[in-house]
Amino acid sequence: MRCSRTFLAPNSCWGGRKTGRCEKTLHLSTQREREKKSKARRKIARKIPPPKMRKQTQRELNPHPDPNTSRLGMMPGARVGRYPDGALRSGKYLTTSASSCGAGSAGMEGSECLQLLLRRCREAKDCAYCPYSRFPVGAALLTAGGEIFSGCNVENACYSLGVCAERIAIQKAISEGHTRFRAMAIASDMSDFITPCGACRQVMREFGTDWDLYLTKPDGTYIVKTLQELLPLSFGPEDLHKA
Repeated sequence: MRCSRTFLAPNSCWGGRKTGRCEKTLHLSTQREREKKSKARRKIARKIPPPKMRKQTQRELNPHPDPNTSRLGMMPGARVGRYPDGALRSGKYLTTSASSCGAGSAGMEGSECLQLLLRRCREAKDCAYCPYSRFPVGAALLTAGGEIFSGCNVENACYSLGVCAERIAIQKAISEGHTRFRAMAIASDMSDFITPCGACRQVMREFGTDWDLYLTKPDGTYIVKTLQELLPLSFGPEDLHKA
């Protein structure tokens, strides 16, 4: 029952004005608000499935890319594109330290495997250790066997000991026995397309020139360049036998 007494609210948020609601009424109103919030929380909690069910649902809805439908190879056609931001934000693709994608001769454009490669380089960027340059970079490397290895730049107080994301991804792949590569995607926060430094290009050159580099921007666009285009007239292992 509403109380007809009038009192001066002590709290400054009331502005010192008189109100027709007594302390008991204010208390009941606050209690009702708490109960409403508590019910809303319980309703949300009921909608969230338990962890075990959540994992099962994720496996059913978001399987690994099918090697038979997302073959990997070099892109003979379009060299500019855009990957779906929604898929990147939604966590649609399962990522592990070495995710698998089928290898083949068909183009990557628009394939799930390309989206996975681009996603992995963005995720790697978030792990970058760059307290000095504040310039995070992530890279994802696709091997000839269809596995993906990611890397991020790692800086050091002795500046010259810092290592680029592209070289870390290559070193991880080599440490697992891979020396043939098909593509690499690189991501950063800069407004323009990110490109590898000269040292990274030379390290990539060690393992051939006929593989693609996906150079991305934060807005989701990318361009594709071959290593031959980024490092023309290069020096490689075969040149050592020409002396």
